Amino acid sequence: MLPILQQKRVLTQTLEDLIYLKEHPPTPNQPCGISKYRTD
Repeated sequence: MLPILQQKRVLTQTLEDLIYLKEHPPTPNQPCGISKYRTD
């Protein structure tokens, strides 16, 4: 189990990412933003 503070930090980061995506939606011809985090 992750420590509570670490979980909170991860959730906060995820929330900020979602808010950013909501305010800056990717254009249709762009690849999905998740793909840039993948290494395969």
